[in-house]
Amino acid sequence: ERAHTKVAGTGSLWVPHLHKAFPHAVVEKRDKDGIVSIASISRSEIFDQLERIRTLRNRIAHHEPILKFDLNKLYSETLGALKWVCPISAEWVRHTNCFPQRLHDKPLSYPPPKLPAPSLPPTPGLPR
Repeated sequence: ERAHTKVAGTGSLWVPHLHKAFPHAVVEKRDKDGIVSIASISRSEIFDQLERIRTLRNRIAHHEPILKFDLNKLYSETLGALKWVCPISAEWVRHTNCFPQRLHDKPLSYPPPKLPAPSLPPTPGLPR
């Protein structure tokens, strides 16, 4: 029989290292007295958000439809996940990409131009 290899549990990987991979994965919470505190985002919340982003990425990569997705929300979640790693990079992406404009561009209000019919290739040995 083959020996079973012991796989490290999620506690031994995620608990000590999640905050290193996502050092800015925190959320501000306000209590009933208005006092603000900082709390870490849970591993399951991070996983769920990254899974939604991965699903969108795969749909795009496989040329599958994405228009039924809430693209504004996924865009915000993507910037949020990037902010967990590096807030400066997240801000740079937000300022330099064109997604918000492209998402709200209006489709063409006129039909696309008709291309000329392809001509037949010349027959070998005959003048053009």
